[in-house]
Amino acid sequence: MRHYNPSITERLFRIFRPKAGDQFSDELSPNVMAVVPVTPITRITRAAQSGATGTVTIYTAPVDKDFYLTGAMLGIIKDAACDASVSINMSVTMEGSARELLSIPILTLTAQDRSVFLSFPFPLKIDRGTSITISGTYAAGNMRRMGNVHGYTEEVVST
Repeated sequence: MRHYNPSITERLFRIFRPKAGDQFSDELSPNVMAVVPVTPITRITRAAQSGATGTVTIYTAPVDKDFYLTGAMLGIIKDAACDASVSINMSVTMEGSARELLSIPILTLTAQDRSVFLSFPFPLKIDRGTSITISGTYAAGNMRRMGNVHGYTEEVVST
């Protein structure tokens, strides 16, 4: 018997994390029944923006559910008087490590208007209780930073 449900294969990959080249069969023996656990899923869309220097929190993952990130956007607009340098970054925590997810390079004392979008075909699992943030500092001029994240929470039900 063959199954043609790609969500079953995707879930197997997410649960078992196979090595490169490993594949799961789409054939089931007559004595095996494919079971896909149904768990409560909540879709999340959050946005944040700030004109102040420092760190901006877009979303904090719940401590009692898994959060999977499916898309993100980071944008900036600044005037020529803004003395920000290096880059504006969106950061997440995955597998215990802080990681830079998106970044926009900044030119000091130059007007800029830029945004970056990413969509993840395989959702990224963000550590429980951690925040998705935008960082960047400046002392003079004006800059607005904005971020948007899309994802879903999945309650883990033990059997």
